[in-house]
Amino acid sequence: MFKKLIFTVLFSLIIFSAKSNLPLTINFSPTEGFPLSVENTNTVVFCDSSELEVVKIAATLFCSDVEMVTGRKPRLIHNLDSLTENVVIIGSIDKSQLIKQLVIAGKLNTDSLTGKWERFLVQTVEAPMSGVLHALVIAGSDRRGTAYGVFEVSKSIGVSPWYWWADVTPKNMIR
Repeated sequence: MFKKLIFTVLFSLIIFSAKSNLPLTINFSPTEGFPLSVENTNTVVFCDSSELEVVKIAATLFCSDVEMVTGRKPRLIHNLDSLTENVVIIGSIDKSQLIKQLVIAGKLNTDSLTGKWERFLVQTVEAPMSGVLHALVIAGSDRRGTAYGVFEVSKSIGVSPWYWWADVTPKNMIR
């Protein structure tokens, strides 16, 4: 019975992952998600220009990771004037002005990061500012924490941390 259940679950996952033209959404609960790559929806990745280099590199790699899985590469922006209705905000709590603004506005609680090393949080924020409907915030306590958070989200969409070193190629979900 147990083997049959495992086979059924694995078979269902294989069939589900083989379907094409599915939007890629990161789900946090059955009713909540973030439209990371949906046709006719412009999702951009924002990283403050004042961030340290490792955070900028992680943001650039994240855009490439999304492209490997979806076939669509989100634009990496550093200017608040270029925000769209869906934005991934990447930054550390001490460098990113946008993350600081979200904390001040009460839209993001970073208490779990304050005074810590190499910690991160990933949270969706509805209507974080004018003109933006949804934000996926990847905030770190420091530069390494931010990078770890970015790579954790990449891992959740199917990009192994080993893809560069060990040629573990992610599966393209949208063909």
